[in-house]
Amino acid sequence: MMLILTVSEVGAVPVYLSPQHPIPTGHYRRSILEKNTDKVTVQLWLRVRSLKGIQGWVSARDVLPSEFFSQFAQIGKNPSLRARPKWDDLPMRNVFPGTRVQILQHKNQWVKVKLLDDSRRFGWIEFHNLIPEEEDIGYLMLKKSLPLRAQANHRSAVITHVPINWRLIPTHLTKDWIQVRFVDRGGRVRTGYIQNQGVLSRLNFATDVYTQRGIIRGLDADLVKDTIYKIKTDSQFIVNNGQPSYIYTKASFSSSRVQPLKSYEPLIKLSEKRVRWGRSSIRRKGQFWWPIQWEEKQLENHQPKNNLILSSKQLFKRNLFDMATSPKIPRLSFVSAGGIYKTIDGQRWEKVDQFHNQNHPIAISTSGKIFVGPYQSSDHGSSFKPYIRWDRILSKLPQSLRNNAERLRIEKIEPKDAKGNQILIQLDLGTKSKEHFYTRNGGRSWQRLRNIR
Repeated sequence: MMLILTVSEVGAVPVYLSPQHPIPTGHYRRSILEKNTDKVTVQLWLRVRSLKGIQGWVSARDVLPSEFFSQFAQIGKNPSLRARPKWDDLPMRNVFPGTRVQILQHKNQWVKVKLLDDSRRFGWIEFHNLIPEEEDIGYLMLKKSLPLRAQANHRSAVITHVPINWRLIPTHLTKDWIQVRFVDRGGRVRTGYIQNQGVLSRLNFATDVYTQRGIIRGLDADLVKDTIYKIKTDSQFIVNNGQPSYIYTKASFSSSRVQPLKSYEPLIKLSEKRVRWGRSSIRRKGQFWWPIQWEEKQLENHQPKNNLILSSKQLFKRNLFDMATSPKIPRLSFVSAGGIYKTIDGQRWEKVDQFHNQNHPIAISTSGKIFVGPYQSSDHGSSFKPYIRWDRILSKLPQSLRNNAERLRIEKIEPKDAKGNQILIQLDLGTKSKEHFYTRNGGRSWQRLRNIR
């Protein structure tokens, strides 16, 4: 019979038959569990809010991110490409922010991508590292299984049945039928027609859709009737994947259930955290799972994250790398000094956590568009997203300079027009000479410039 320890004992940790099990089997001393741990896994939990205002935690395995519906995206951070969808898998390489990728497969919080650069490599990254392309219609998905027919009519032969939650590429749309292409579970490419009913798309996540009718809400747009030019989605918007699941009070299946989730209920993501689980083999008792970070993670749930705030006196004691003030909002300024700091009154400087302790050159266009290194902001610094396509810049360099890509850094940024669409950047690749690149379209394409000093 297994030894049971009370919660009040020092170092006592609950153990479970699996990380998904809702009821603890008992408690063991942490020291015993640590000594006998032979495997570690990670669970991703998301703190969400329903449209009714209910807040709580859901497991990432029970939801679909908006990125699931995207076919093409850009890398938003500097993630590691891994051979398998596991955090403990050794990284194959880092991927430059701005690199364009094709999304091929989805598994929980991981997506398999193909790098659309010179390497053309395949690998897995976490979905929150992706920024979907606004021009991408993306994949479709069915709420219920439908037959795939050879022709667009009910009498046509059934090729196969399309399962729910299976991503489909639309090739032709009509009022009643959609021609799609997809790869089935056997790896075969299937093409045929499905009825236009119960279909989910990127429009279900869209905040703004640019159409021939103007800018409309995603729920008001129609894939068939509207000519869609651009889709803006809220990257925090996720949807339940149709399986029975719940909102929990804490990031644990053993916590209380707040409420059940309806099929495909929309949710808004507020934050996330990872919980590391260890598997321990106890002699004569068997194998048990225990939350390695259980104690400190529970404390994190109740402590709001506070950005570092410095006074002007404290900030200017540091070595200043760069500084810029917005011509649109006179007191809105940014400083690079062991991190990026922002002020709206010239007295209190708040650290922008996205940039950690990194220094970047800063520039602001006449219209107020802010450039910090490879990122830009169109909302006065509330959020930043990449504007540089590193894959296209590197493709224009000779091979001898590409070999120094890991040394690449931006030294200077010069907006050349009021809107900030025409930009000149100066790059340092660790050589004596500097490289200059120019874009006329906000970073979608770049031209290498020669003989600039």
